[in-house]
Amino acid sequence: MDVLLIGAGAYARAHAQAIKDSPGLRLAAVVDRDAQRATELAAELGVAAYDDVEEACAQVRPEIATVVVPTAAHVEVALRALRSDVHVLLEKPLARSAEECEVMESEALSRGLLVDVVSQRRFQAGGAAVKDALSAGLLGRIGTAHLDTSVWRDDSYFTDAEWRGRAAAGGGNLLNHGWHALDLLVWFLGAPDDARGYRRTSRVPGVDVEESLAAALRFPGGCLGVLEASLVARGGPRMRLTLTGDRGTAWVEDASAGITYVDDDGVLHEQRWRSVDADEALREQYLAFARAITAGDPLRVGLAGALHTMRTAELVLAAVTEG
Repeated sequence: MDVLLIGAGAYARAHAQAIKDSPGLRLAAVVDRDAQRATELAAELGVAAYDDVEEACAQVRPEIATVVVPTAAHVEVALRALRSDVHVLLEKPLARSAEECEVMESEALSRGLLVDVVSQRRFQAGGAAVKDALSAGLLGRIGTAHLDTSVWRDDSYFTDAEWRGRAAAGGGNLLNHGWHALDLLVWFLGAPDDARGYRRTSRVPGVDVEESLAAALRFPGGCLGVLEASLVARGGPRMRLTLTGDRGTAWVEDASAGITYVDDDGVLHEQRWRSVDADEALREQYLAFARAITAGDPLRVGLAGALHTMRTAELVLAAVTEG
């Protein structure tokens, strides 16, 4: 299956490598509206270069178009690929809002095409194992969830890519840095129905998005959650999601996961998993997307799953803005 890579920015090479490492997939061309940037990356990768999506689709006739462009352009670019009858894999976050995805969802359904959204944590061994444990009821009734997703970013995080600091362009801590962790929480528990919280805006002048936030969440069924997201946490990136139930506890960290639970006979069990790295998980998502196209396998994320995460992000951001 031929893949068209749309966007020649910072993360394009990671996608190119994932495609190269995925049996049955072939990177066919690079597209970027900056023709020079497209040409330079395409030459490095040994493929054709284009500066127009429709032209590239007509010439290459790919089965998949991977969209790796700034968030504000996600829907527009995805629609151009869909209207060329190409399945679409979108980088996260899905879009600037759930509302603007309606036309994309309608276009994909009307053409019988698939849209998937990059969510590597669902393809890491640890996260998938905890999901299976929850589905099997090993933790019993889940009472609390605590998600901490924190990292250090200096001023250049915003100044080198201005859109990251503007909400109207799809910027912000939660939508960009925190998306994968939030997606894992929603995959485990579903979307919360209420949120309350606070935020602190960035120290960088002219930036209108949150630098850090803290929110309390309520999920259907009574589970209570706490979400912390920060761009000013020294000491390297960290993500830890902990779920507690009346039979046990599960946790997922950056590179590992585990559960501890008591069975019906009162016997204590403990299991641990190492998670694959993000690049390997991205390759696994490419392979799963290819199987969904060729064999009809269900998507682990899909547009519907990503919309749940998008709507949860909107709920939290509205709550912390009001707070």
